[in-house]
Amino acid sequence: MAVTIDATAGGASANSYITLADAETYFESRYGSDNWDSQTDAVKNALLVNATRLLDQSFDWQGDVASSTQALRWPRDDAYDADGDEIDSDIVPDPIKNATCEMALYVVTNSGSTVDNSIKSAKVGSIEVEYRDNVSPEKLVDSEVVRAVEGLGDLKIGSGNIKLMRY
Repeated sequence: MAVTIDATAGGASANSYITLADAETYFESRYGSDNWDSQTDAVKNALLVNATRLLDQSFDWQGDVASSTQALRWPRDDAYDADGDEIDSDIVPDPIKNATCEMALYVVTNSGSTVDNSIKSAKVGSIEVEYRDNVSPEKLVDSEVVRAVEGLGDLKIGSGNIKLMRY
């Protein structure tokens, strides 16, 4: 069964931070995206859903979820961009969308290595992924992803966090 993307900001059934069309636009100007470009739309949709889930599992985002009914952890109240401006609480900011693309590329590029060895089980209908107990998020998060969300949240490492700051 093919995955259908729902990228409605704050939606109760949202499963991705970015649509396939917007991800394709992102990758048009992204050097080194051959592994993304060679995938079918069905695989790309699954990658975007998985990347969204990985981001939400790997980061403690600043602020608070905007609504108790939203399925994902963005949009958020009291969240600020790298310039200190408050992010509207009804949108998913571009850095989160970009990080979703980078995470999807990281997953497809590293299949068969770190990521595959980290997966304990997977389910296609409603896309469920369970990771092995000994897997730490830093093994699943690429430096491009970390740079994309700099200042928007803290990367979870084991039972602690690493604060991402811009200087």
